[in-house]
Amino acid sequence: MAVYAQAVDGNVGNNSMFSGSCFHTKREYQPWWTVDLHQDYYITSVVVYNQLDHCCGTYNVAIGKTASQSSNHRIYEWLAPTAVDGIVGNNSMFSGTCFHTTKEYQPWWRVDLHHDYIITSVIMYNRLDSFAERARNIKRTIGKSLDSMSQAGYLDGGLTTHTFTVDPPLVGRFVRLQLKGITEFFHLYFFSSVTRTKNVQNEDTGYAIPYVPPENRDTIIYPATGSEISRTSHIAAKDK
Repeated sequence: MAVYAQAVDGNVGNNSMFSGSCFHTKREYQPWWTVDLHQDYYITSVVVYNQLDHCCGTYNVAIGKTASQSSNHRIYEWLAPTAVDGIVGNNSMFSGTCFHTTKEYQPWWRVDLHHDYIITSVIMYNRLDSFAERARNIKRTIGKSLDSMSQAGYLDGGLTTHTFTVDPPLVGRFVRLQLKGITEFFHLYFFSSVTRTKNVQNEDTGYAIPYVPPENRDTIIYPATGSEISRTSHIAAKDK
């Protein structure tokens, strides 16, 4: 059962209530949550991560998926998959859960969601220990294939946590972030690709399932049988 301390355990997981990293009060008048930092600090920002499973109508489909990047700053750490490992920690580079490229022209990072999803937003979490200013001129593209990527947002810089709202939502399998027009290191701490569960939700499990085009909606949808990380369902088309 989720308890108050799990909101500061450094683990975002898959933003699901069932990941064990949410706090949850009972239904009451003006419920609250508080944290004791044990000493005084200069507070510059407060970042809140909402539950993203079916109770809230959205779901993070990037956790545990295949990620790649244009180059590796080190061959043994700070690799592309760390941005979708579900761990936020303390937003420090040395926590081992950031991706980090070399300094190069227009570096990029990309995630393969394995299936098409209706993407409603993309959330980026910057490192907060130092060099946060490197994350600038960020172009976001979404596509069903690497040959059909469409621009879906642009950010000049200055982010700690930033949500790109995709309006109208786009259907895609690949999401790419790229620093445009500059030579720089590229590193972020955590990445979340959010899909709405309306019309892409398994009614038996509540988990997000891949997008099915209207012409293929005579499909058989099987209950989720995958890992606890991805929680995606399998789809098999009927014989015509």
